[in-house]
Amino acid sequence: MAQNSVDLVIIGAGLSGLVAASELSGDIDLVVVDKARSPGGRLATRRIGDATFDHGAQFFTVRSQEFANEVTKWSNRSISKVWTYGFQGESDGHPRYIGVHGMNSIAKDLATGIRMDLQNAVSSITYEDSKFHIHGHPHDYFAKQLVVAIPCPSAIEITKDLPSSSVTIIRDSLGFIAYNPTISGLFVMMDEGDFGPIQPIQRPNSKVNFLADNKQKGISAKNALTLHLGDEISLELFYGNYSQGEIESILRENLFELIGEVPISEMQVKSWRYASPISIYPEAVMDLGRIGGSGALPLIFSGDGYGSSKVEGAYLSGLRAAAAVREYLG
Repeated sequence: MAQNSVDLVIIGAGLSGLVAASELSGDIDLVVVDKARSPGGRLATRRIGDATFDHGAQFFTVRSQEFANEVTKWSNRSISKVWTYGFQGESDGHPRYIGVHGMNSIAKDLATGIRMDLQNAVSSITYEDSKFHIHGHPHDYFAKQLVVAIPCPSAIEITKDLPSSSVTIIRDSLGFIAYNPTISGLFVMMDEGDFGPIQPIQRPNSKVNFLADNKQKGISAKNALTLHLGDEISLELFYGNYSQGEIESILRENLFELIGEVPISEMQVKSWRYASPISIYPEAVMDLGRIGGSGALPLIFSGDGYGSSKVEGAYLSGLRAAAAVREYLG
């Protein structure tokens, strides 16, 4: 099994991990490791023939000045753009941004120039001779510092072989953070279909949380609908004993209830186990070295379960993770 030695390993190529890496890549020898085939996490875009879908995070909003500054740069470079100012045909005055070529295009831009080791699944982390040993398949790494930027349940699982004092702090700090799953339906529309414009819909606490036509978003050559089921029904379908066919039928039924029986040529189902945190770590990162006292490991946890949720929360968490790494560098 191949082994590599670097200054920093970042586990997780979602937004938080990518932001931390992009902030540090010129200053430190680092690698981003992820089990997926491409970077982005829930900044996910998929093609089905000529249809293109955002099937994870659908858009993002801007609240902080730090994120606003970055989004301005993205927009000036045609990486992101304003999509809509509201849903169900009504404006609330707040811009919702998307990636110009899909949400994943933002992740791909951030990943440019960064050393990535994709399709490498980390099973455990140990600490040996003042270095982290990242046990991956197919590649292992040794690193002086470590950022873990994956959902908290997975982070707890892969760090359980660290020294017991660290494991206790990690479990006590992060064990309460839970996530709701989301079941997503991707519907390719027939070209000859007779249907009017489909307005984007967002309805929290409903059977359908979100619906949008990716052609209307400007990322698909043909009508391509993304539907996200609500939390309650997604929980039932994700953890219940439902077949793929049953889940597809439920997705179709909910789509037709909203917009009528539109003609569909193809559909796919995407399940997100850790779609949205329902409890949040109170700070933008969990810095084990800072809260663990003298002798604690230089280990940082980040992601959209820290400080605040959603895309902006993940971005800010990545910035704080990079700042914490710099403090260790002195």
